[in-house]
Amino acid sequence: MTKKPLREDPIKHIVWKRDRLQVLDQRYLPRTLKFVTCRTAAEVAKATRDMVLRGAPLIGCAAAYGMALAARRNRLKDVLAAEPVLRRARPTAVNLMHALDHMLEVAKAGPEASLSKRMAAAAVTYYEDDLGFNARMATLGARLLKKGSKVITHCNAGALATAGIGTAVGMIRAGWLSGKISHVYPCETRPYLQGARLTLWELMAAGIPSTLITDNMAAHLMKTKKIDAVIVG
Repeated sequence: MTKKPLREDPIKHIVWKRDRLQVLDQRYLPRTLKFVTCRTAAEVAKATRDMVLRGAPLIGCAAAYGMALAARRNRLKDVLAAEPVLRRARPTAVNLMHALDHMLEVAKAGPEASLSKRMAAAAVTYYEDDLGFNARMATLGARLLKKGSKVITHCNAGALATAGIGTAVGMIRAGWLSGKISHVYPCETRPYLQGARLTLWELMAAGIPSTLITDNMAAHLMKTKKIDAVIVG
């Protein structure tokens, strides 16, 4: 299997098409690959609220694109109206608040005549910045591991939760590419089963050796000294 570079998004789960945003519906994974098309900020908010997409970094990126969709008619009032709709979609997601604050600054920083173009460019940059953050975090984190490590991870902090390769799973992927990780044990993560449905699917897609475990098996694996590191967050 060809190993992709760290900055490359291994899973095309969010796609910007100028007049619409396509997001992979994570509720159907791992059995079905189904995309939802959002053409308005309200539809992006609904997708966020309904758990079509999840993970704070990805929610932030989607919100930035939602603000760009609201600006398509070059009317600042549309952007100002969309902002609270998106903000209410997941009020606990810090990245969502950061993205909306940033996009509001961009909206107010120039004339309405160039609003749509300015907002679209800012949304793409916001997304690409997260790609870079993921890759940098993964590279730095992998340096902390010893060669051939066996690791546990919990929930899903991978590509499906971000714009790029993920945070915790990004570090795992970097570790595997550099020979630092030999095997991964993702916990199933009840009750929503993000580990079983999402993380294991990502690891398998990347060709990383992995074994799904129940949540209460993690302590046993650590007790028997089969685990070198726990990577979460």
